[in-house]
Amino acid sequence: MLDRFVIVRSSSFDEYRAGGRVFTPEVSRFEPAAREAFKGQIAAFTFGKASDSVILGSAVTSVGVLARMEPIEAVRVLLPTSAAFCIQGGRWTREFAGFGRAALMPARGLDGQAGAGHFLEVRMPRSRLAGAMDLLECNAEIGAVLDRFGCDPRLDGLRLFAEHVHHLVASIDQEPAALVDFDRFRSAHEQILVLRLARVIAAAARHSRQRGPSRGGVALPRAMEFIHAHAEGDVDLAALARYAGVSLRTLQFRFRSEFDKTIVQYVRDHRLALARDRLEQADPEATVTGIAVATGFSHLGEFSRLYRQRYGELPRETLQRARAGKARSWSGDRP
Repeated sequence: MLDRFVIVRSSSFDEYRAGGRVFTPEVSRFEPAAREAFKGQIAAFTFGKASDSVILGSAVTSVGVLARMEPIEAVRVLLPTSAAFCIQGGRWTREFAGFGRAALMPARGLDGQAGAGHFLEVRMPRSRLAGAMDLLECNAEIGAVLDRFGCDPRLDGLRLFAEHVHHLVASIDQEPAALVDFDRFRSAHEQILVLRLARVIAAAARHSRQRGPSRGGVALPRAMEFIHAHAEGDVDLAALARYAGVSLRTLQFRFRSEFDKTIVQYVRDHRLALARDRLEQADPEATVTGIAVATGFSHLGEFSRLYRQRYGELPRETLQRARAGKARSWSGDRP
């Protein structure tokens, strides 16, 4: 909730509106969705002192809020916890809700409604993303990617980004103030956020370029979207084919032609990539078994075998190395 960094806490919507516009100055309309007793709080954590620093925001209201956002240069990611969102941009309307979800906001103007409850927001200047995009060898125009894929919660890597943000908020709330206020703490976490979000945008840009008959038409990208959204649970192949709009046999052929893999192999490799990312970023309490189950593997022995075959080491070795690296990093900061 970022309670140490409150901008406004009030039962007056006018005061809440004024505080909200400090954080989101591009809002041209901001009003309650119902005439009821109102309570709200907005908090914001800035990762640096420069004007182009990343900002992490937290907002909670007892009543839904209607807003009109004008076109902006900043990249914004909304992460609902208990609030639900309905966003309108031109002729389309999209809704998303649920803890652990996230959605990039389009760069163009839009109308939206946030339901009563709590949500987080990451606000990042495009200038901070430009260098990271170069590292990922992606020269896509960020605004165009945002407008094309905005409000789509299924983008590759977006769920992991959301999980990272929630862990970060918990850390900011629970760690001693002296550590949270340490410049290296803020700088390190800011760099991770920038790289993770750049990865999401770069993946969306590459996905966009893959659309077309030579890359499997619309069916292949839709199938990948379905897999990325459901990989942590059961991927129903019949439902996958229906979502892609082709027969399962045709979809199998396209996966073999494009990736030299069956659908099952593609799902497995995607789950392994998710698991490796989580092992490398794991909390001290995390376990290999917990991460394996959370990324769709029900048999630990099979997971370890596949993981070692793909990455040349056991999952526990990845976890141990990641923790050792973090320990060295923190010990290096001690005077």
